[in-house]
Amino acid sequence: MNHGLIVSGDNADDVRELSAMVTRRIEERLAAAPEVAGSAADGDLAAIAEQFRAATGSAAVATDAGPLARDFTGGEAGRAYLGAGPLIPDQIVYAGSFALVLEPGADVAAALADFTAERGVSPIIAVAPGVGVAAVGGSEKQATTALEVFVDALTVVRNASRLGSVRALDERERRFIETWEAEAYRQKVANS
Repeated sequence: MNHGLIVSGDNADDVRELSAMVTRRIEERLAAAPEVAGSAADGDLAAIAEQFRAATGSAAVATDAGPLARDFTGGEAGRAYLGAGPLIPDQIVYAGSFALVLEPGADVAAALADFTAERGVSPIIAVAPGVGVAAVGGSEKQATTALEVFVDALTVVRNASRLGSVRALDERERRFIETWEAEAYRQKVANS
């Protein structure tokens, strides 16, 4: 994620020292915290991703079936996050506010139609819990960027879940970003 820590100090060395101290404390807490339970499932991510790409009419699809994208999304904390919404504005701009969740055996085209009817937009991200994540775009670069932003959000959610809890943007915050002129411009630039 490109959103980071903000500290202040009397000089650059003070800022570096404070940043290192805060980062070190977070790393120590994470090392001591229990892992978040996940669950893998059977499924063919390549086939799911291609069906998602075709159903959206997108030019490209990118996938991630690594442990985070696969196992975390299949566990309780991962599944809870999938319905919670985005964490940061970049996620809305590059990966969309919500992911299409595809349960085992789901008809991708029908699930996409239901999602689009409910949300008013087509999803950029599809998650097959316990299998992996797919992202679509008008180019390979767009799909890859969307995937990276979404998986970064999963990293934050997993680690925050280990330390306490996660707070996604609420509806008011999310809608503000979705309709904000500056973010609309960023989205237009990202899609060109």
